[in-house]
Amino acid sequence: MLFVLTYTTRGTSTEANEKRVLQLFKNWKPAAGHEIKGWWVTTAGLGVQVAEAASAAALLESISPWAVYFEFNVQPAVEVAQAVELLTKGAAWRDGVK
Repeated sequence: MLFVLTYTTRGTSTEANEKRVLQLFKNWKPAAGHEIKGWWVTTAGLGVQVAEAASAAALLESISPWAVYFEFNVQPAVEVAQAVELLTKGAAWRDGVK
């Protein structure tokens, strides 16, 4: 299953926190079943990751070490063609309810 993760720093970032995060990151590996497809960080400090995960549990295992430093938003994602098909199906169902 495909996921889009965004994250921001929890609270005020300090120099000590930043150094610790960088130290931890050098030793971190995603959990089994979590494949990173792309990962970006903006100049404003927003992190964006596109990942494929075998389960929500694999994703949770991967991000759990970072929970004290970052606030995560994790959303499942589908390709746009599939989304259009599913949204059309949902709209048709609504139209059928009187």
